[in-house]
Amino acid sequence: MRTVGSIFSPYTGPPLKRRVRKKYATDYADLIVSGTLTPDVTGNYKEHGIEEGQPTYKKINELWFIWLDEIIPGGPYYWTINPRVGVPIPPYWEKFSVSFEPPTGIYVARSGAFGTATVSLP
Repeated sequence: MRTVGSIFSPYTGPPLKRRVRKKYATDYADLIVSGTLTPDVTGNYKEHGIEEGQPTYKKINELWFIWLDEIIPGGPYYWTINPRVGVPIPPYWEKFSVSFEPPTGIYVARSGAFGTATVSLP
């Protein structure tokens, strides 16, 4: 048995406190979507899987996703906010770029979606 200050434990201060984590991993967000949007897709998104070799993100407690749609290898690239991963179905928002960029930035409404979505880090 090791005791404080023994030959086995040179630490002689008060007992160390354990680091406490939040109860669920979903308490943390990887991305945040904001804006005045219809339908309302604002909120916290958590990493969920892989699509086109890049992470996908799922809105916590709802079926909205952020994922990369690479039309042809090497670009162009579309980051998409959509109720489904793999094929954009209405309504959705997208961020177009000719070179690969991270998912943060401004997304334009398409096919029944309204408002400009902003995706940012927490």
